[in-house]
Amino acid sequence: MLGGSFDLRHAETHAVMLPHVVAYNSAAALAAMERVENALSQPDAVAGLFALNRTLGNPLSLSKLGMPYEGIARAVEQVMKDQYSNPRPLEAAALHSMLARAWSGEAPHAE
Repeated sequence: MLGGSFDLRHAETHAVMLPHVVAYNSAAALAAMERVENALSQPDAVAGLFALNRTLGNPLSLSKLGMPYEGIARAVEQVMKDQYSNPRPLEAAALHSMLARAWSGEAPHAE
């Protein structure tokens, strides 16, 4: 959704978003978190994925990919309208916070 709406590069957008989406869904997908932790040999899936991006030199923010800050509200509106399938129920305020962190390159965390 982000790539198509804001003309962002596909793979880099996924790299930025993966740790944030994992953080958003972590409490609703405990078995998946354990598998990621084991695969990365890390005690925390979210921190491990974010650190992996740093190690690989991947972009850490949507802003560096060209997404405008105003796009956060548009993206949340679209996600809430389309109601994508997700392990955790979609919550507009939490999605906005998640996208704001991803936009600025802050470390992800669960809410």
